Amino acid sequence: MNYRNISNSYRLLAIFLLLKMAIFHCSTLMANPDSVSTTKYFLRTPFINSSFEYDTIKKRNLLNKKDSIYVNIQRNAEKNYVTRKIYGLFFRKQNLEAAGRIYSKVNATDKFMGFSSKKISSIEFIGLNAFGQSVYDSTITSTSWLESSANRLHVKTAKFLIKNNLLFKEGDLLNPVDLAESEQLLRSKDFIEDANIVVENADDTSLVNIKVITKDAWSIGVGMKLNSRYSSQYQIYDKNLGGLGIWLNGTIYNNTQIPNRWGRKGELVITNLGGTFVDIDTWFRTGQGHRTTSVDFERDFYASKAHYGGGAGLINSCEPYSFKSFDSTGQVCYKQYDYWLGRSFRVSRLDISKAPHKMVLAVRYISKYFSDRPIVSGSRNYLFHNKEYYLVGLSLTKQDLFRANLIYSLGSTEDIPTGYRVHFTTGVEKGEYENRYYVGTEFSAAELSPYGYIFSSARMGGFIAALNQIQQVTANLRTTYFSNLFSFRNIELRQFVKVDYTRGVSRFYGEGELIFLDDGNGIRGLNSKDMNGTSRLVANLETVAFSPLYLYGFRFAFYGFADFGVIGSSQDYIVGNQSFSGFGLGVRIRNENLVFNAISIRLGYYPKLPSNADVAYWLVTGQQRTRFENFRPNKPQIVPFE
Repeated sequence: MNYRNISNSYRLLAIFLLLKMAIFHCSTLMANPDSVSTTKYFLRTPFINSSFEYDTIKKRNLLNKKDSIYVNIQRNAEKNYVTRKIYGLFFRKQNLEAAGRIYSKVNATDKFMGFSSKKISSIEFIGLNAFGQSVYDSTITSTSWLESSANRLHVKTAKFLIKNNLLFKEGDLLNPVDLAESEQLLRSKDFIEDANIVVENADDTSLVNIKVITKDAWSIGVGMKLNSRYSSQYQIYDKNLGGLGIWLNGTIYNNTQIPNRWGRKGELVITNLGGTFVDIDTWFRTGQGHRTTSVDFERDFYASKAHYGGGAGLINSCEPYSFKSFDSTGQVCYKQYDYWLGRSFRVSRLDISKAPHKMVLAVRYISKYFSDRPIVSGSRNYLFHNKEYYLVGLSLTKQDLFRANLIYSLGSTEDIPTGYRVHFTTGVEKGEYENRYYVGTEFSAAELSPYGYIFSSARMGGFIAALNQIQQVTANLRTTYFSNLFSFRNIELRQFVKVDYTRGVSRFYGEGELIFLDDGNGIRGLNSKDMNGTSRLVANLETVAFSPLYLYGFRFAFYGFADFGVIGSSQDYIVGNQSFSGFGLGVRIRNENLVFNAISIRLGYYPKLPSNADVAYWLVTGQQRTRFENFRPNKPQIVPFE
C-alpha cells in the first residue's frame, strides 16, 4: 500500500474543503471595514490598548478586504469537528493573528502617559501558557489537543522571577519610562515570548492598578549541526529550567577525522540573580583537544534608572585554534581576567515622561597570558601577545523604545531602540614588547522616519607607541536600514539594506591582522582564505516576504538577497580591487512559541569565485534572531578589527 499517496490524498481533501468554505460561504468581516484604529475585537478584551498606528506610512484596517478569505475560512471551519482540526493544522486563528499585530511609530511610553504620577495601588501577575494564548486578548485560549497537551507539560515562569524584572513596585508613583522599559526587559528574556503591561484607574482616581501579563515560550529544545561529512554536533537545552529562568545546555561534538573524536560542553546561565540584575554564565568544554572552563558575572546598564554596572570574568583554556591567515591548526593555552565597573549620572532635567540623557564613567582591567602559543615577535601575531589593558571610558547616551513586529521576528513583539551614544575610551596597554597608549571613539544613532528605520555608527581606535608612532588603527562605518511594511496581495514585505566599511591602518603581521570577505562578513555562502585584506566594503540587500502560511504553529518568511563586497589592502584608494557578489533565495521557518532558532533554507548563485573557494550553493541551517543595536552605556573596549 502506498501510504505517501494516501497522505497526499488527505491533504488535497483538506485543502478542497477549506477552499469550498471560503468560496461558497461568504459572510461579513469580524471588524468594521471602515474602522481606522480600533475594532470590535479590541473592545471585547481587557488587555488591549488600541491607541496605536500601523507600521506603515498610511493607516489601514486591522482586518481589511484581503483578510476576508481567512476570516471566512475560520468561521466556516468551526462548524464541525473535522474541519476545526484541519483548520488548526494549516492556519493561524484570525483573532490570535490580529491580537499579535503590534503597532509602531508610537513611543512605547505613550500608552502609560495618561496615568503618569499616579500612585500604584496593586500589581497583578498573569502568566499565560506557551501555546494558543495572547497577552493582548484574554478571550483567546488554546483549542487543539496538541496545544493543550504541550501546555500541560510546560512549567510556567515563576511569578517572583517576573516581579524581579520590573522597575516599579506597589506604592511608587507611575513613571511611563519605567513601565515601557520593564516590558522590554521581560521580552528580552529567551523564555518570555511576549509581555504586556496594562494600567487601569482604581476607584480612587489618584490610584492605579497594574496587570503584568506575560506569555512563556516553550523552553526545551534540541539541535543538530552538520559541519561537514565528518564533523557534527548535537545539543539539548532548557532555557527556563523549572520555571526559574535558569538556562541549562549540553552539547556533544563528534569528529571522525581525529583520534579523540568525541567532545562535550556544558553551560549554566542564571539571569537576574535575586533581582539584582546580575547575570551569571559558567561553562566548560572537554574532549577533542579542549580543556576550557569559564565563569562570568555581569550587571550591565539594563535600564535608564540603573546607576551602577560592572562585571568580573575568568577563562582558563587550552584549545585547538584554527588559523585564518594560513591553513593550519595549533594548540593554544591561556588565562584571561576581565573586570570592569561603571557609574551613570543623569545630565538632563528630571522628566518622568521622557528617557533621560545619561553620562557614564567606567574603568576596565583586562589581562591575558599564554602558556602555549605560536611564535610571536614585536610586530607578529599580536593576538597571542601577553598583555594587560587599563582602560577608562566616558559615554553620553539616550535611548527611547518603539514597538513593532515582522522585522526580525515572524510575529512576536519587537522593541526598537532609538537614540544615540557617544563613547570615548582611552588607556594604557602594558605589552610583552612595549607599552602603548590607546585612544578610541564611537558615535552611533538610530531613528524612525516616515520611510522606515535607519541606524548608523562610526568607530575609530588605535595605539600610540614610542615617538608618537601610530599603530594598529581600526576605522569602521556601518549603516542599517529597513523599510516600513508594504503589501502585495496577502503578502507583507519589508526591504533591508546594510552597508559596512572597515579599514585598518598600520596593522601588524600574522593572525588577527587581516579581515576577510566571507560568509560571516559579507557574502553569504562564500568562504575563502584568499579573500583577505585590510580594507573591506560590503553591501547586503534583502527583501523579505512574510507569508500568512501557518503550519503546526510554524510561520514562513521568504526572502531574496544580493550581497556585494570589495576587499583590498590599506594602500588601496578607499577599497581594494577584489570584488565578489552573491545572489539567492531562501525561506526562514520559525515557531515563535518555541525557543528554537529559525530554520533557514537557502539557495545561492555566485558569478565569480576566488581561488580555494568553499561554496554553499544550498544550505539548511539554524539561524538566531538578529538583535537591534541598543544605546545603553557599555564598558570600555578596544575597537575590534574584524
